[in-house]
Amino acid sequence: ANFAGGMAKGFAKGAIFQAVMGNARELGEAHAAASSKVSDMQGTTKTDGHEGQSNIDSKNSNKKPSPPVVKNAGGNVQAVKNDLSKLSTGILERLNAAEVTIVAVEDSVTEYFSELIGVTPRGWPEGMTWDTVPGLYDPDTKTVVVATSGRFGTGSYSLLLHEVGHAYDHVMSSLSSSTPFRAARAADIGSLDRYQLQIGNAGLEETFAESFANYYGGNENYKNTNPNLYKYWRGK
Repeated sequence: ANFAGGMAKGFAKGAIFQAVMGNARELGEAHAAASSKVSDMQGTTKTDGHEGQSNIDSKNSNKKPSPPVVKNAGGNVQAVKNDLSKLSTGILERLNAAEVTIVAVEDSVTEYFSELIGVTPRGWPEGMTWDTVPGLYDPDTKTVVVATSGRFGTGSYSLLLHEVGHAYDHVMSSLSSSTPFRAARAADIGSLDRYQLQIGNAGLEETFAESFANYYGGNENYKNTNPNLYKYWRGK
């Protein structure tokens, strides 16, 4: 699978996920090593120019489309729906067309993916397991799992929107690698944190997901700190 985002992880039957964990920004090299999933799975066609826009004409409808399906697995479904409602019509349509699913859990992704209980993600320090990870995107099933309790913190402006950003990047054939996005990121490179500065595709994907979270999450200061990335998302 080829997607935007997070860390490469192996578990039963070789499934691979992406996630953001609360203290990910302090993991340094170990965390960066766990972020190589996209480069491992590279191979889908990159988009450029019009960036893979679909033939959907959102202007033909006066009604905003419904958000992706949200499954209740112990989390706050309404809170998830409230955040999803912040997304643009075009993005909602593309997520729906790709049949992306959101799962709301309470504390950890292991509440939904029980096979990850006690498992250390590939490349992470021993003793750190999936049990403390509050969000991930699984490209194999196009599923976002997000915890709503806030028990395990995250460095993202919006954990849900960050993971949805990874999903959007994935279903749009890696927009994070497109020329327009790379140019916007390069122009704002001085404002990015270490997590977004990982080498290779991981850095591009994390910047894509976090800029998505800031823009659609309503961070008004983002237009000042990251004006080019802010402009990239405007009108999408």
